Order: sequence, then structure tokens, then C-alpha cells
Amino acid sequence: IDGGSGIDTVSYDSPASAYSFTAEDQVFSVSSLTISDLTEELIGFERLQFADYGIAFDLDGNAGKTAKLLGAVLGAEGVSNKAYVGAGLHLLDDGMTYEEMMQVALEVVLGANPSSSSVVDLLWTNIVGPPTPADNLSQYSVLIDNGTYTAAELAVAAADHNLNTTNIDLVGLSQTGLEYDIYGL
Repeated sequence: IDGGSGIDTVSYDSPASAYSFTAEDQVFSVSSLTISDLTEELIGFERLQFADYGIAFDLDGNAGKTAKLLGAVLGAEGVSNKAYVGAGLHLLDDGMTYEEMMQVALEVVLGANPSSSSVVDLLWTNIVGPPTPADNLSQYSVLIDNGTYTAAELAVAAADHNLNTTNIDLVGLSQTGLEYDIYGL
């Protein structure tokens, strides 16, 4: 089955534990563990959705943006929170921009109108590790304070940085997929 362009999802009525799957170069082989000789080869699909949760493989799209955002604002462990991943995918799939979602995430974590230093400290702590050196804190805070970047723009740049993508193992996620709870269930 070829999914074609766009975000394509294959839905299964049983829990993920009833299937085994392999993914290689955007080709998935999904086999039922309960029905012998039932295997589907899926080409060009970005999501597998089971009765209990989904797995997103569009790490070059909305799943990747969601993972990078969660890594930047919550740390690497945030990427394994299936509820947050599901909410992020839902928002981006419904048209929210990466930057808009980043602003919402910053406000959820830091409160409304967070200070530039709190934004920089949060990003540094989650991507590089604490403590944030004073010279780096002032160097990046001034970029928000003088209007060079909004807090969300700086946070997106940090989220896209290779230190963050390494920290969350984005390359590894492209092989295993990003598990998510189906939003609204």
C-alpha cells in the first residue's frame, strides 16, 4: 500500500502488542501476531495508529518538530511523554506553526510572558545541561530583549540545534518511531 504525499496514517483496531513491525527507508512491514500470514507492506506512510497508541515516523515533519520542542522545553525525557507528543502532533497537524506551538510550550512551562533569562536558562539546562554560564545567559537573553528574536524564535533555533537533536536521539527515533497517545481519546 502506498500512502502518497501528505501525512498518511494506517489504523489498526487491535493494540500495538498484537503486531510486529519493521521500518526501513519509509517502508513498513506490519505483521499480525494473532493472525498467521497477515503482513502488510506500507510505503510512504508517516503514522501507524493502534487501538492503544500511535507511532509517528515523520521525523522530518511534525513528529520531528514535536520531539525537538519537547526536548528543548522539557529535556530528553519529555520526548517519551506520549500524551505531550500526541497533543503536539494534533496541534501541528491542525495548522499551528512550530513557532506558535513553541510559544505555548514556553508559557506552559514558564508562565505567561517569561523573562528572557528564564527562557535562555530553560533551553540551556535542557539542551546543554545546568548551570547556564552567566556570559551565555546574558549573550542570548539580550537577543530577546533587543528584539533580534522573539522567545519562541530563539527557542525554535535552539530546538533545531544539533545538540538538542543528539540529546533526544532524533536519528534513533527515525528508526523506532515516536510513540504518542491519540489526542482526544
